[in-house]
Amino acid sequence: MAASHIPSDQPKPPWLDIDPLVAATILNCLPIAVWIVDEQYRLVVANTAYQHTRPTCMPATPEAGDYMLPDDSLPKCRVHWQQQYEHAVQGEHRIFTIDGITYYFQPVTIKRVGKGVLVCTVQDTTLNLAIEAMPDPFSIYTALRNRSGQLIDFQIVAVNSAFCHITGYHRHELIGQRLLDLCPHYHEDGTFTDLQQLLKTGESVQRITTFFDRNGKTRTFEVHAGKFNDGFVASWRDITVQHQLEHRIRQQATLLDQIADAVIATDLNYNITSWNRGAERIYGWSANEVIGKPLGSFLKTQYTNTTMEEAALVLHQTGYWEGEVEQQRRDGQIVPIHSVVVLSRDENGTPTGVVAVNRDISERRHFEQLLMKANQRLEQAIIDARRQAAEILLVNELHDLLQVCHTFAEAADVIAFGLQRLFPRQYGYVMVRQAGTANLTLLAQWGEMNDAPATMTIDQC
Repeated sequence: MAASHIPSDQPKPPWLDIDPLVAATILNCLPIAVWIVDEQYRLVVANTAYQHTRPTCMPATPEAGDYMLPDDSLPKCRVHWQQQYEHAVQGEHRIFTIDGITYYFQPVTIKRVGKGVLVCTVQDTTLNLAIEAMPDPFSIYTALRNRSGQLIDFQIVAVNSAFCHITGYHRHELIGQRLLDLCPHYHEDGTFTDLQQLLKTGESVQRITTFFDRNGKTRTFEVHAGKFNDGFVASWRDITVQHQLEHRIRQQATLLDQIADAVIATDLNYNITSWNRGAERIYGWSANEVIGKPLGSFLKTQYTNTTMEEAALVLHQTGYWEGEVEQQRRDGQIVPIHSVVVLSRDENGTPTGVVAVNRDISERRHFEQLLMKANQRLEQAIIDARRQAAEILLVNELHDLLQVCHTFAEAADVIAFGLQRLFPRQYGYVMVRQAGTANLTLLAQWGEMNDAPATMTIDQC
C-alpha cells in the first residue's frame, strides 16, 4: 500500500472513530480475521472470517460481550495479548507477532460503547489478497489537507483489480491519484460533500453516483463508504444496466402520463402495478392510493355485450380482448369505457400480468345520442312531408274532379270518395244549407259509421 502524502506538520489522530454496524459490513468482505473489543477487552464485533483464520489461542466462537483473551491454560499468551490490548486502549498503534502471524492493533472510538481496539493481520501480501478477494470494486482513500488542516481532496492508497477493470486504469496509475482529478463532477453532485461529512461524523455514506472511465464512458455505481483513519474505504457496485433500465422505464412512464387514456397494469392476480395520470383523470384515484391493491376494489365493472367470465376466457385464450364496459368512478358516476386488454409476457412468452388501455367514451356516446335523435327527427320530418304532399295531391285531385261535376249528386259522390282518401281512419259527413232557410241537408258521408241525420238546423249543428 502506498504511503499517503499528508503534510508532516499535521498530527495523526490516535483513535479511529468507528460504527460497529458499518465495520461489520466492511470487515465481512475480508478473508482475514478482524475483530473489535472494548476497553475491557470484550468483543464488540468480529467478521465472518474470524472462525476460520483466528489465532489458535483465541476463543473459537465468541459472542458479543465475551472476553477476547486466551484461557487460563495459556497464561503467558494471555498476558501478551492483554498487554497489547492495554497499550492500544491508551492510544498506541501496536504490532504484535505470535506463531508467525503479525497482528495490528488500532485504537478506535466505538459509537455507543467508547474506546476500544481493532485487531487484524498486517502482512502486506495478506491484506492485498484480502482486497483482491472482494468481488466488487474496492478502494481505500486518505485525506489530503492544506497546512491549515482543511480537507482539499482524497488520495487513492489501495485498489483491487475489479476497480482497475471498471476504470480502465492500471493499478500503478491509480495509486496516489486524487479523487477529484478522476471525478471533478463530485464537487457538483454532492459526493465530495458527503465524504467531508463522513470524516466529521463517522456516519457511513451510501449514494448513487457516476464514474467516467479512461475512455470517457459513463458508468453508474452504488457506493458504500465508511470512515477509515483519516480517510475512508469504499465498495463500488456497478448498477449501470439497472440504472439505464430504470431510466427507460421512467421515460416510458412519462410518455404514458401524456396519454389521455387510462393505462392500467396488473399482475396475474389483478393487483395494480401501474396507474398512469390518464387513469387518475378518468377514475379519480391517484397512483399512490391504488398501486399494489386489487383492481376490483376500485373499479366496479359492468360488461355491455358479454360477461366478465367470458371476457377473461377470451383474454387467456387469445391474449387479447376488446369491448365496451361501464365502470364506476370514485364519485359514483358511471362512465362508458372502450377497453383494450392484453396479456403482458416475459422473454420466454410466459404471461406475467395484464395491461388495459381504457378510453372514456362519454362524449362519443353523447354525440351518438344527439345524432340518433337528429336522425329520428329527420325521418319524422320526411314522413310528415310525404304525408302533406300526398294530402295536397289528393286535394288537387278532388278539386279537379269537382270541376267536371254537373249535379249535386255527382259532387256528393266525388266528395265522399275524396274525403275517404284524405281521412282513411275517420268517418264523417258533409251537409249543405238550403237556400233561404236555417236548415242543413245531408250531402255526402264516408267511413264505416252511417248514422248521419238527413237534415238538421244550424242551431243543432
